[in-house]
Amino acid sequence: MLPGIGFISGSHDLSLRVWSLPDGAVQSELLGHTAIIYSVAATPAGLIASGSEDNTVRLWSAATASCLQVIEHPGCVWAVTFTPQGDLVSGCSDAVARVWSTDPSRQADAEATASYHKLLEDRKAATAAASTQEAAAAQTNGATAMDVDGS
Repeated sequence: MLPGIGFISGSHDLSLRVWSLPDGAVQSELLGHTAIIYSVAATPAGLIASGSEDNTVRLWSAATASCLQVIEHPGCVWAVTFTPQGDLVSGCSDAVARVWSTDPSRQADAEATASYHKLLEDRKAATAAASTQEAAAAQTNGATAMDVDGS
């Protein structure tokens, strides 16, 4: 629910939509994710969070229908919600729930932040290496149409 406006939906078509109540009219469409959106949440102040298979959480402004921030994750983001204090909680396919806060007293220290960024870089490197290996294997072992039909 988006207090004072209506509700938000996330979709397989990679969009979020803000709907008004009670008429059900689309107020805005938020675009930016590159894969299926699994979860959406909103604060009373109009901050929207969305979690996606593209390994990101995106934060949006309901007032301007614009993306404010993209938070990378090491895997698919299955769930997002806000705490009563306004912190964002994300649930990722790496089996870790993470709390994101703008309050300095609740933020991770520099070592934890550096460790998280290293985790993201390591995951990206592993994904790139796997893609390269798959492409090489397909090129070396791939059959052509001529090979298959005996021509």
